[in-house]
Amino acid sequence: MYWRILPHLTACVAADHVVLLDIRQDRYFLVPAALGSRIADWLGSTAPEAPPPAFDALMRNSGILREGDACAPAPHAEPVAIPVTLESSSAPASIGPIDRLQIARAVLASRVALRHLPLATVLRRYRERPVARQSMVPDPLALARRFASACHFSPLARQCLRDSLALGTWLKDQGVAPTLVFGVAAPAFSAHCWVQDGAAILNDSFDRVSRFTPILTL
Repeated sequence: MYWRILPHLTACVAADHVVLLDIRQDRYFLVPAALGSRIADWLGSTAPEAPPPAFDALMRNSGILREGDACAPAPHAEPVAIPVTLESSSAPASIGPIDRLQIARAVLASRVALRHLPLATVLRRYRERPVARQSMVPDPLALARRFASACHFSPLARQCLRDSLALGTWLKDQGVAPTLVFGVAAPAFSAHCWVQDGAAILNDSFDRVSRFTPILTL
């Protein structure tokens, strides 16, 4: 579970540390332990009021809250379930030239967007992208293996956000509604991104992603 505090700000509690993600600044914040417990209590309250004054000051001093922004309302809890899935096959999937072209285009488009656009804009466009209608229900795992096969010979080094964004975009075009998940680990901070649906992790393993606490889903 994570909490949405502002349209551009989410929070989670990872290993007893409060972590914030501000997509408007494309920044993570590890809240100092002295303040973290008070924020965690506020987040977990059944009837939260205004944020603690020290947290309000932290948001303003760090640029999370700017002039003209509305003050943070009560945080909204967002449940997240990470599915445990055993891959049925690790063999490369056969893939045709049209799919190869479409996947390469999705990867390139994600790379360009992340380089030249604010993260908030990239994620808004991803969220608003419609899921294509298909006459038959696609198999998300089979599609994910085809995507992985197409990327196998790519000269680009693997990058979790770019690749997950590209996979999610391509899956939407194939009629699948995936979930893009951002996760964090603390106190030795690290971040990760992956794609899943209700039944499976589509581009990673449970062993890896279970080390991270979700902080945003799209």
